[in-house]
Amino acid sequence: MSSTSPFEFSCRLMAFSHLPFLRIRMEDGFILSANPAFENTFHHPFHRSLWDLLPSGAAGLLSGQWAALPDDDADAAQGQAAGTWLSTSLSIAGQPDVPAALRLLRASKRLGEALLEFRKTDLSPESDIRWPGDLSMNFPGFLTAKDDKGRIIACSRRFSALLGLPPEDIAGKTFEELLAPDAAGKFALLEEQACGARCALTRNMTWRQSGDDAVALAVGCEPIFGRNADLAGFTYTAEDHSFRDAAAHSLARHERLLGISGLAAQNLLESFGGSIEKAVNRVLAMLGENLEADRAYIWLFLTEPVGSGNLFAAQMYEWSRNPEFRQEGEQGAHVHAASALPELLNMFRSGRGFRGSSRDLPPGERAVLDAERTFSIMLAPIFVKGELWGFIGADECRSARLTSTAEENFLRTMGNLIGMAMEGHAMRADIMDSNRELRRAVRNAELASRAKSEFLANMSHEIRTPLNAVLGLAHLARQELSPGKASDYLDKIDDAGKHLLHLINDVLDMSKLETGHVELEKEPFSLSRTAGGLVDCLVPRARESGLDLRLTIDADVPDRLIGDPLRLRQILANLVGNALKFTERGGVEIHVALAEGTDAGLSGDQIRLLISVKDSGIGIPAEARAHIFDSFRQADSSITRRFGGTGLGLAICVELVKLMRGTIACESEVGKGSTFQFTCLLERERPEKAAEAEKQAARPAEKTLAGRKILAVEDNEINRLILSSLLENRGLQATLAENGREALRLLDEAWREGVPFELVLMDVQMPEMDGLTATRRLREDERFRDVPVLAMTAHAFREDREKSLAAGMNAHLTKPISPDALYDELARWLP
Repeated sequence: MSSTSPFEFSCRLMAFSHLPFLRIRMEDGFILSANPAFENTFHHPFHRSLWDLLPSGAAGLLSGQWAALPDDDADAAQGQAAGTWLSTSLSIAGQPDVPAALRLLRASKRLGEALLEFRKTDLSPESDIRWPGDLSMNFPGFLTAKDDKGRIIACSRRFSALLGLPPEDIAGKTFEELLAPDAAGKFALLEEQACGARCALTRNMTWRQSGDDAVALAVGCEPIFGRNADLAGFTYTAEDHSFRDAAAHSLARHERLLGISGLAAQNLLESFGGSIEKAVNRVLAMLGENLEADRAYIWLFLTEPVGSGNLFAAQMYEWSRNPEFRQEGEQGAHVHAASALPELLNMFRSGRGFRGSSRDLPPGERAVLDAERTFSIMLAPIFVKGELWGFIGADECRSARLTSTAEENFLRTMGNLIGMAMEGHAMRADIMDSNRELRRAVRNAELASRAKSEFLANMSHEIRTPLNAVLGLAHLARQELSPGKASDYLDKIDDAGKHLLHLINDVLDMSKLETGHVELEKEPFSLSRTAGGLVDCLVPRARESGLDLRLTIDADVPDRLIGDPLRLRQILANLVGNALKFTERGGVEIHVALAEGTDAGLSGDQIRLLISVKDSGIGIPAEARAHIFDSFRQADSSITRRFGGTGLGLAICVELVKLMRGTIACESEVGKGSTFQFTCLLERERPEKAAEAEKQAARPAEKTLAGRKILAVEDNEINRLILSSLLENRGLQATLAENGREALRLLDEAWREGVPFELVLMDVQMPEMDGLTATRRLREDERFRDVPVLAMTAHAFREDREKSLAAGMNAHLTKPISPDALYDELARWLP
């Protein structure tokens, strides 16, 4: 270390020590500096020379200690400079003589200076105090010092505690030996920057202690240079900003909540003359978002019948972060307050709220909250005209969370604002009545919708099951008969059955669209294959009528897209099918292009297509075009008699186009034809994924199914016969079962005999044990965990498919099942 470092470093530290120190020039006793501890103990030394403060005898003894030091140009070593304590007194102007003791603690003959330590004589001076360890150890903050080799030569107790090591284990070590590599690297960078600036620098750092507690530190690093400008070491000080940062964060959150309160008040104030319900819903959303709650709500207290004294609580408003956090309808609709919420009701009446865990509530209230999946809760009463009107609350539904007083005050403020708004509008009775009627209407609508959905699902199942038999038997009979009149009859049966299936699908699609139960898929597909595949299917029909059917896709339209290809094909099938139906001469042209002038509303890989279907058919009169897209409507009744149809096709197209964020329109002239065009929003598939999809799209060589052992589970006797014949036609070894219980037995027996089944075809709705239950049982058995299970069912809704997959099935085939689709799925899933 440089020749100046021990003495000068000790002089730096004396300013922070709680012990009194003076730095003097020994030649004349001139006081160079006094630390605050000296001034607090002995008052400020107004005299410029220590010799003026001491008796002459004490000054002589001190000079003798100085003279006894070596004459070389080095700092006096520890212990060498520490002289004997001298009993004396200090005579400071204006103050009585103070009995004291002093000693020469450290000195530099080279500088001609000495560092003196003082004590009042009623303080027993310790003779074994070491330097600089005593000064640094007693430093009130984080402090450490390093020599020019990076070794720690001193540290404070707080720094020692920060490292979790005793001082003796720190002394002589480097940061690289004591700290993690990333932390040591940060200190090395700070030292490099401080050396470059040749001054002290401060940087904010986060210190991770045991248990992952973080301490925010403002670390100061100052380089120490010797007389020859050589680096002698570094001193470090640090200030803990953790509490300051936490307080700043708390203050900022409090100010933000105050700002939101002001915004809420403005919203409620602006609601006068308008809709208070919209304003309250906005305020409730502000409350939930800014409290980071999962659910926020307002409940109203009401007496039913009026004057009876029976107090009920009814939910009026609710906001939730996620639909799954919404309160259950029956639970939240009407609660007898005195029996279900007695403790909370008493608290509200006294003006108090509640903040804490649901476990802190009495059993009755806790049972209500547990039913609503509530872990933490904050509640505050709402008063209107001095009477308890209701309460406002915010819940945590995922885990318990400690809330702050500022958040509780924010909730109370929101409740007070809403109470004042309700009082100003004088709408308590009207709101109560209208919302009660609204709840009844909503409940009745939900019941009606549920009944309608159940009826359609049952109708679909009951029609599809015999229809599967009709189409399946027709398919099998055609294979047995040679071409002729009987074969022609079977073709007509097949066409009629498929037409019936199309009508059923239209009715179900329209019902689901009306109730909002249709969700678009988002998957990659080839536009040319989707549109071209449809055209290939319809070309034979067009040729039979002597019509030309053409598809044109502009060159700038990307082929690989992301969207719902089945729904896009459904729209095209309806439009092209109608065009072929109402066209006797000429043809139908499908044109796909990029919609012009729509780039402004697009982002990323989005594109908007413009697809038109133009025919040379009979055309549509102007008066009929106004309702051409309505459900169950056609241009006139004669159209239905002449061409057939339900009038649902275009209505379905309208709803599907809306889901694709597009529009649909019609231009037509009677006797010349019609043009239907629609837009739809899709996304480009990224090139790398498109290339991979093209590779996967290459149809693999047809897999041989002959000899494969499968189990077919079907409760309908005719459908079992059809299924057995279809499987045997491909050489499959099929074993039949009538229900899920029998299927599990056959699976177990085959396994025990060493000839296990390779795949299971499973009906869903069966007696004794249904297919979903059987599949779940099968998946619980480790022997059958990987056996493919394919659902074959007349349940055709999306939620039915989701139930099948959730039960552990690999695929969901909807009846009537196409033989080709069945064989494709078998080839796909058989190992």
